[in-house]
Formats: sequence, structure tokens, C-alpha cells
Amino acid sequence: MTTANSVVPRGVITRIPRIEQLMADLFLRVLFDLGGYYEAPIHEPTGEIIGRVVPYAGTYVPEGGGEPRHFVGPQYCNLAKLEEELVKAAPFIEFLAEKVRRHRNSRWSPLAPNPPLYVLAAPMGALTLGPLFAKAVPVNYGFLEKKVLAVGGAGRRDKTELIESRHVVPMGADVIIFEDVCNHRSTAGEMAKRVHAAGSQVIAIACILNRTWPSSESWVNPCDGVTIPVISAAHIPMIDFMQEDPAVSSLIERGYLMANPKDQQNWSQLLREMNHPPLSPRQQ
Repeated sequence: MTTANSVVPRGVITRIPRIEQLMADLFLRVLFDLGGYYEAPIHEPTGEIIGRVVPYAGTYVPEGGGEPRHFVGPQYCNLAKLEEELVKAAPFIEFLAEKVRRHRNSRWSPLAPNPPLYVLAAPMGALTLGPLFAKAVPVNYGFLEKKVLAVGGAGRRDKTELIESRHVVPMGADVIIFEDVCNHRSTAGEMAKRVHAAGSQVIAIACILNRTWPSSESWVNPCDGVTIPVISAAHIPMIDFMQEDPAVSSLIERGYLMANPKDQQNWSQLLREMNHPPLSPRQQ
């Protein structure tokens, strides 16, 4: 098995405290065993990525302008596989809940009324694990829903917006945004706007996996400029690239960008190619 360490500069992961490292290693082991981890094959002599890359939620505007493009990378953690075996998610849920309880207690005053605590989950990945996390804290729970504005194409995910439908964000609450995977915080930023509009405040982001690159355990809320913690069960920085980066641009030109990795057929193809690497262009 390969791990995230293979594409992370030496020293980044090892600076995480030991219990955090143990949980990160356990998370990758469990996800790999469930068939939920993909890492593009590497041409060992050169370190060149030779497998397919996948798009992430975060976007950027290319130099010179144009339509936003998604960051891409050689790794993907498919937490849908963990959702299918929730018993194996339990240690990560409880570890995360304990960290959130400690954060909540550090903020609460024993002498004054405290705002109600509320967990707001992001669709779709957090909707299965979110209720388990909220129950473990324990705290009230709701989620936003995703409205598709435009269907994605090659190299692009669907264009969506988050809406309040089934649940409404409460007023005057301390809100914890819950995601299955945290990366560029694009979803968190959109959720924070909903929380701010309801007259509540975001006090933390909680996630099962924090794969932010470069490594970060904090986030500046764009609504109020306040820096808040990103609390995770597994903190595993995973590198990503702009699509024009020489490390991935030739792959994308050759059609090696898997636009929808969670599609069952696409995911099966990724796992097959991970286990049976293609030849590098130099070998073809």
C-alpha cells in the first residue's frame, strides 16, 4: 500500500503529534481496506505522475482570466466507502467529537449564558456521518442541500449552490460546520454566508479528513475575518496542482483527468489502474 506520505515533502506529516499521526495512519489503512483510497501511480525513477489525476472542490482563475478551473491532484479519499460500513467510522467519529468537546468547553463561560451549539453539515458527503458526529458530541444538527445550477463537463464538477430547505440555520447559535473532507474551504465559505445571514457565528470547522495543502489547521471566515480552528479526525495534507502545472498538464492534455471519481464505474477504473499502472510516456 502507498500512503499520502509518498507525495508529501518529508517532515510535513511527522510534525503532527503522535496520537494525530496514529489516527491518520489508521484512517488511511481502514479506507484502503474498504477500497476507498486512490493514489495515482508514480514512475519511480523520476517521480513523475503517470496515472489519472482527479479534480477537487477548490477552484482558481487561470492566469490571464477565464472560467474558474478546479485544482487537481493524484490522490482521492472516497468516504462513500466508509459510509457503507459505519461501524468502522466509529473511532474517527468519537475522536473528532472529543476534540470538538474540548474546543467547546474552552469557549464556554460557567458564569454567563452560552449560545446554543449547532452542527451544520454540508451535502452530500457529510449527510451520513454528520448525524453520528452530532450525536457523539452531543448537539443539535441540520444540513444544507445542494442545488445544481449547471452540469459539469470534462475537468469540471457540477456548478452548484447551497440552500436551506429541509433545515433552517438557527439564530444566535455557535455553529460548527461539518464536512467529510476539508480542503480548499470553498464549501465552508458558502456555508458560513448562510450562518452569518441567520445571525449566528461559525466557531469551528469539523471534518473526518483534513487534506488541506499546504498543511493548515485554521481558516479565516470571510464573513467576519475571524480565524477559527479546523478540527479533524485525520489530518493528512495531500498535494494539489493548478491544471497548467507541468506536473499534471500533459496528463490532462492526454485525457488523464477523471472528472467524476465517485461514479461507481469511474472509481472502479481508478482502482484498477492504481493496481496495474500504465507505462510512463518515456516507456511507451
